[in-house]
Amino acid sequence: MLKELRAAQIAYFKIKPDLHTRYKTLKVECIYSLIFIISFLEKKGMSLSHICLTDFEVYDQYLFLKHDEHVVKLEDDYYMYEPNSKIKTAPLEFMPPTHSHMHKSHLYKSVGQFMFWVLTHKNVAVTDQELEPFYYTKPYFFIKNALSNEPSLIYL
Repeated sequence: MLKELRAAQIAYFKIKPDLHTRYKTLKVECIYSLIFIISFLEKKGMSLSHICLTDFEVYDQYLFLKHDEHVVKLEDDYYMYEPNSKIKTAPLEFMPPTHSHMHKSHLYKSVGQFMFWVLTHKNVAVTDQELEPFYYTKPYFFIKNALSNEPSLIYL
């Protein structure tokens, strides 16, 4: 499935990737490829449990899923997730509070936290005060929508 996803991304974005893991160079434009990955997985009846940057490789501003450790099966837009205590938590992991049976919108909140990190390089709870410097920008509205009570991933 990962090979199929990578091939679909390369075809859609018309690129020849030279992959690396320099996450600090990410800009808000990387969100397009992340939304593509999430949409692709949802069409296959799957999702990501949350965003963990160690799951991705980067080319320019395109993210490519490199393994399926956090890929979960969706059933009626819900997935089961049991954090594995044997797996060390990555420093660039965006994990809102969890329980075992989660709606796919939980991932959208994780994406909102990730976008905030791209802007600030801070992995903290996102508050209105933290978002104030970005007020009335596309990333501001994206983060607000992703973290709302009815989250969505719309980045126009």
